[in-house]
Amino acid sequence: MYKVKLAMLVCCVVCCCRAYAQDDSLTTHTLKNFTVYGTHLDFNVPGKQKIDVQDYFKNAMQVSEVVRFFSGVNMKDYGGIGGLKTVSVRGLGANHTAVNLDGVALNDCQTGQIDFGKLSLANVDYISMLNANSETDIFKSARLFSAANTLQVHTHVPQFREGKPCNVSVGVKIASATTINPSFLIEGRLSRMWSASLCAEYLYSKGNYKYIMHYGGADDSTSVERRVNGDVSAFTAVLNLFYNDSSNRFHFKAYDYSARNGLPGATILYNLEASQRLNNDMFFLQGKYEHHFKHNISYKCVLKANYAHTEYIDTTFWNSEGGLDNHYQQRELYLSNVLLYAHPKQWQISLSNDVVYNNMSLNMKDFPLPHRLTVYTDLATAYHCKWWRVQANILHTYVYDVTQLDDVRTHYSQWSPAVNMEFRLLPKEKLTFSVGYQYVFRLPSFNDLYYTNVGNRSLKPETLHQVVGTLAWVKSIHLKLPYFRIAVSGYYHKVRDKIVAIPTRNLFLWGMYNYGKVNIAGLDANVDMQVTAARWLRIDMSLNYAYQRAVDVTSPDSKTYRHQIPYTPRHSGNARAVFHTTWFALHYTLQIVGGRYRLGQNIPQNYMQPYFDHSVGVSRDFHIKQTLLSVGVDVLNLANKNYEIVANFPVQGLSWRVNVTFKW
Repeated sequence: MYKVKLAMLVCCVVCCCRAYAQDDSLTTHTLKNFTVYGTHLDFNVPGKQKIDVQDYFKNAMQVSEVVRFFSGVNMKDYGGIGGLKTVSVRGLGANHTAVNLDGVALNDCQTGQIDFGKLSLANVDYISMLNANSETDIFKSARLFSAANTLQVHTHVPQFREGKPCNVSVGVKIASATTINPSFLIEGRLSRMWSASLCAEYLYSKGNYKYIMHYGGADDSTSVERRVNGDVSAFTAVLNLFYNDSSNRFHFKAYDYSARNGLPGATILYNLEASQRLNNDMFFLQGKYEHHFKHNISYKCVLKANYAHTEYIDTTFWNSEGGLDNHYQQRELYLSNVLLYAHPKQWQISLSNDVVYNNMSLNMKDFPLPHRLTVYTDLATAYHCKWWRVQANILHTYVYDVTQLDDVRTHYSQWSPAVNMEFRLLPKEKLTFSVGYQYVFRLPSFNDLYYTNVGNRSLKPETLHQVVGTLAWVKSIHLKLPYFRIAVSGYYHKVRDKIVAIPTRNLFLWGMYNYGKVNIAGLDANVDMQVTAARWLRIDMSLNYAYQRAVDVTSPDSKTYRHQIPYTPRHSGNARAVFHTTWFALHYTLQIVGGRYRLGQNIPQNYMQPYFDHSVGVSRDFHIKQTLLSVGVDVLNLANKNYEIVANFPVQGLSWRVNVTFKW
């Protein structure tokens, strides 16, 4: 079925490309004056970070490989290419990070957290991270105002050379643990205003990498084992349709993801086997339309329909049926309307309203069959002048929950204010200081409440007060140092009824808990620079450091009082560099994560050792007539350490990866 779908889509795009090419060769058209509307990505904004995928991670396979290099991000990797990969930003849970794909919020229907291992890099242009809702753009959906942090994944918009209305890219990546990842991309110019792209890829891996099993302390015996049940087989297809003229913009996306994979279990002494299986099918359609009226008024509409099916199989579960075979189905309908008025001088105001409907079903007789209606309404305003800028918004969240089985109805209503101010400190320097406050209200997701063996229906809503201050300086210092940026951010989070997800027996069976009161104080520092060392050598570098003190302050009588919460290191950092020469490009990455604790009590038995991971790669482009051949080789985890990001889930040691891509 997937082959039929893919063949039909390819034929449509190719035929349109050929038809447009014939028409264009006969007629010459003169374009009238027009205005290009877009969101300017001002990376002098102190709270914003950006990574160009093609510069730093040309050979990478998954979005998770890029996201972990943002300052303040703690990536949780549960081992192997098919393992679950989630993020914690500045000590907050994954649900406090809104992930949007081309400006539309993503919602993972499996765990309530976005699994970055599911997101492909095949057609991603760049990824940006925004902390503390400090973005200058207020022309966005109300749902995106509700998160403490925002991670934006931007799809590549097709670009065409003169007389070439079609671009084709075919590539394959081969890696350790019997991993193969072929991909295909075709872009077509359908008319002067319309263009389309189709991207498809397949990922297969046995995931049976070797690791060292420790049978006690450092002086006890060890053995070399192989990871079992870590295989993955996943297919992704994405169709994009673009329209752009002087006053209208339209982007349609169809996304299809299907995966069959094993769930590698925790590596426990004398019990290394795992047989649980997880089958995922996800399909969504989304469309975003923008129209810019006269008199500085703009309108945006977003529509999205999402369906996900998850099958969890456990043949070792003891019950009268001889095991578990659970089928979860979740659906989401999403509508967003945004209206913006921009005064010609310095003032903007926007009003946005989002309506989200979710439901979930399970093939069990006693499942509550929950339904949820969520309405977000946000009023935002921004004012800027030469020396300062202020932005404020007030968000109202209304939630109506009902369970069909027992007819339990719950209403929630909450106001969430936010304000951010930025000041330019010196008249001739790009030295800025910003300070902001935000209140965030988060309800437990369906997964938190109702998933079998996972959900906890007694969970309370989680609330967050956060204050952030950032000092940033951008400077072109010298011809040899044309770009230099340094930013330091301090923040304080006051979390109440923090929701924490901790895995139990495998990657599907989790436990959901309220941690009562948690205080988080931290510091982020990052340096980005570009060095022109010679005519034949340019160096792009980035250095990041993060300090987090996230402690449980629920009760002085508790054994975890003033203890660091699980899986939150006090110190972490990373570095990345690309050496661009006239012959090849050399890539280097380093990540260092300090000690942390796997449970709430900070005792030696729960302590997890620090780890570091550094990798190196080389790539080169070959121009062969009208074809571009790109070849890259990476050597990952040079220290060959099977460190554990999550307890008892060792990652792969020394490994390799080869990437070959043809473009014409």
